[in-house]
Amino acid sequence: MQGGGDGTDSPAPKLGVAAGRVKSSPAQTGHAARSVRWASRCWLLDNRHRSPIFRANRPSLPLRRVMPAVPTPRLLWSLSLASGVLLGWSYPPGPGSALAAVAWIPLLWVWSRTTSVRRMLLHAWAAWLATYAVAFAWPLAHVRADTAWLSLNGLLLLPLVLGLPPALAVAVRRARGEAVGLAALAAFQLGAEALLSLGPLAFPWSLLGHTQAASPWVAPLAALAGVPGLTLWLLALNIAGYRALTAATRRGRWRSAAAMLAVAGAGLATAASLRTALPPPRATVPVGFVQPAIPAAAWARVRDTTRAATLLAMSDSLARTAPQRPALMVWPETALPVLDSTAAARRLLRRLQAWVDSTRIPLLTGAITVAPEAPHLYRNSALLLQPGRSVQQHDKIRLVPLAEYVPFSEGRPGLQRLAIPAGGVRGYAPGRRQAPLHLERDAAPPLRLGVFICLESLFGNYARRYHEQEADVLITLAQVGWWGPTAGHRQHLAFTRLRAIETGRAMLVVTVSGRSALIRPDGRSVVEVGWMERTARLVSVPVYDAAPPYARYGGAVHPLVLIAALAALGLIRRRTPRPTT
Repeated sequence: MQGGGDGTDSPAPKLGVAAGRVKSSPAQTGHAARSVRWASRCWLLDNRHRSPIFRANRPSLPLRRVMPAVPTPRLLWSLSLASGVLLGWSYPPGPGSALAAVAWIPLLWVWSRTTSVRRMLLHAWAAWLATYAVAFAWPLAHVRADTAWLSLNGLLLLPLVLGLPPALAVAVRRARGEAVGLAALAAFQLGAEALLSLGPLAFPWSLLGHTQAASPWVAPLAALAGVPGLTLWLLALNIAGYRALTAATRRGRWRSAAAMLAVAGAGLATAASLRTALPPPRATVPVGFVQPAIPAAAWARVRDTTRAATLLAMSDSLARTAPQRPALMVWPETALPVLDSTAAARRLLRRLQAWVDSTRIPLLTGAITVAPEAPHLYRNSALLLQPGRSVQQHDKIRLVPLAEYVPFSEGRPGLQRLAIPAGGVRGYAPGRRQAPLHLERDAAPPLRLGVFICLESLFGNYARRYHEQEADVLITLAQVGWWGPTAGHRQHLAFTRLRAIETGRAMLVVTVSGRSALIRPDGRSVVEVGWMERTARLVSVPVYDAAPPYARYGGAVHPLVLIAALAALGLIRRRTPRPTT
């Protein structure tokens, strides 16, 4: 109703309808159009609780002064890239892991303003490309140019895979609303990270939870639910922070802010309790290790036996000068040249076995062995030589896709020719069996050694399986010097630190050029050797019997995450209204 000039109510005219045969003037037509727009806005305000258009485009009250109601494409792209840069800075060795708790808030605001799945995929892809440019561009510094160019494909494709969760969540939000869309976004992100940890194309380097690997205040949370638990905690913080800035009511904003503080406080308190709950070790074992600091270009000469002679001389010097005899000597990944049927390979093995027999010190060393079922293929192996005993062997199972191994090449030798020579060898065959190596000791029970070779130490399920097999100590043999003094070797050590936390076992990391370290189950480094520091050291490795929750129940994490992601996919279908009678 519209008030008349005499103060009485008079019926509102019907807008846009010509009266009789009177022809409307341009001024009258413009006035009618403006009246229609005004009436539409009034209807939206009166029916905003039922209007998905208004809910999707309403201005955020706290951000009304800084964010426009209709954002420009430049603003959306800028916010997407800002999220990527903040997230890249949160990965080791970035300036602060705490940035990951808020890094996704700009991207979530873009997500809330985007209605196209394809456009959101592009925004999320751009965000992850920025993350990779900041934190994971180091593979381009490989000593081999062909391997560096191959890495560029992964640097472009992996961000696309990680961009799928926000894009799919847009479809859920359009069908079910923002709250359900945010829950689906978390499920999709966890599902994508689970897929990056499973199958022949697995490469779990850029998981969101890895941002906390170097944080002594948050990393112990991995003992509770592994890296998926860290990812879920960060997603909860980002979603709560986004809601604290964009909720439509003051009460909603305060509730979201309180939820963010509660989630942060609960996570930090739990991590502190897990860090201080570490029981004392039941024993300590003296172990020697050698970091030869040999340049990557020289290490790539896989038939050169001089590096084995260098390692043997450094080990012999340590054995003569150490205050006590080591119970084990450890050499890094691919320390021995190609061990085929040649006379030189047989002489080298006899020489190493003679040293082990004379010093009574077992030797665990990386080696390149020939796959018996395919003579044209090699295996990246770890050999355990002991006095008077047969050699035990662990073959690397988790190979780097398209570098060490071409997926789906079993039975198709032609595909394996596509592999780029990694470390001087074109193509490895994956190992088939994971089991601890048994180290016999004089007047002491044998030790079960859970051995990882380089990339294998990034797989939480792989480490958890060693815990199920009652491994006493975890040892990682690695060569991360192919990329020079970049962030690669620092990230590998930080991510490997999580395996010690998840399993409750000490982890000894031995590399060619650095960084080698001894890590306790609470994530702290007892010993750490710097980049290109040539040394042979004796360390006391503690033996623990702890059983963290993730080590006991972590096998259910990935299946539950994948089920949640599939359930979220089912929410994309728009609900049909119930028929009214």
